[in-house]
Amino acid sequence: MFVFISAVLLLACYQSFCKLSLCSWRWIFPEAALLLALPWFFEARLANTSMLEFNTALTSPETLQNYCAVIVIQELFTLVVGFSLLNDCVERQSDPEKYQCKPPWQRIVNQLKYLVFLPSVLLPGGVLYSQMYLFNHFPELSFRTLTIIVSVSAPALLLTVSGSLKLLYNRLNSRILAVLHAEYFLLLPAIFLPVAATAELLPDKETADWQAPLQLTGYTLAFTIICTIIIYLYNKKQRRKKCLL
Repeated sequence: MFVFISAVLLLACYQSFCKLSLCSWRWIFPEAALLLALPWFFEARLANTSMLEFNTALTSPETLQNYCAVIVIQELFTLVVGFSLLNDCVERQSDPEKYQCKPPWQRIVNQLKYLVFLPSVLLPGGVLYSQMYLFNHFPELSFRTLTIIVSVSAPALLLTVSGSLKLLYNRLNSRILAVLHAEYFLLLPAIFLPVAATAELLPDKETADWQAPLQLTGYTLAFTIICTIIIYLYNKKQRRKKCLL
């Protein structure tokens, strides 16, 4: 469970940094400043909390369900509005005159769509979790030293990831598409994290039916293979139609 939660927090931080690459540097630098200050506000509280208490509170089913529900809603909303924004961006680049002819309120709405690319709600939690982890695994170092390391590393990673995406994808629509594709890597673990915390694949040994998990796995595998074949044949048929046309 520790690895699963750490992976989700790491993906949430990475996804947040990718989202900020869609903004100009005047918005990225204030976000980096906030991350720089965040570890200092919670240093005393984290120093007086044990990792066991922290993990117990974090891994409770109620906490996971609440946080993961918020993440799923936020990321699904990002996908829906993000593809709409991508369409607007492509339209503006392909036909600027038509885009300028749109009513002012519609252009304002298109600009407001960028609000869906706000950082994940788990970004502060990921920073504080890494700070708590360092406090408990490097006792030879002082709390102040570890706080400095976290407060410097978090903004540095933000600037590095955001700047790298700006360099790799010069066009805005390419960056939007890359961010939307990366959404799935955070969305899928967030969906299954509460299930992993409470699920029991095998029942008690006294009443266990060892064939049930195998049957469930077989059905899932067969369904996946069938869907893959259907999608492949459909795409192949569509390509043939385009070639004939």
